[in-house]
Amino acid sequence: LQFSTQFENTDNAQQDIFIWLRLNGTDVTGSTGLVSIPAKSAGVGNEGHLIIGWNFLLNIASSDWYQIMWATSDVTNVSIKTYAATANYPSTASTLFTATEIK
Repeated sequence: LQFSTQFENTDNAQQDIFIWLRLNGTDVTGSTGLVSIPAKSAGVGNEGHLIIGWNFLLNIASSDWYQIMWATSDVTNVSIKTYAATANYPSTASTLFTATEIK
C-alpha cells in the first residue's frame, strides 16, 4: 500500500507529527515515522507545508483492514489540508491511497 498526505502548519515554530499503521484496529509495531513540518514564514498565507508519502509491502488476508493514523502535539496549528483550484493550478487532494494486489 502507498499513501501520501499533505500537511499544513500555521504556527511560527516547526511542528512534529507521527504517522503509523493499524491492522484490524491494533497498532502495527515498528510502523511509526516521525516527520517535522516547517514553521510558517512571516505574513499571511505563508504557512509551513509538507507532503509525506510512504510505501508498505504487506501480507494481507481478505478479512484484514488497515488504517493510516497520525498524531501531533499541536492540534490547533497542524492539519491535513486540501487546496482549491486557482487560475494557476488545479485543486489538491489532502490524502491519496493506493493498494496493489501482488499475486
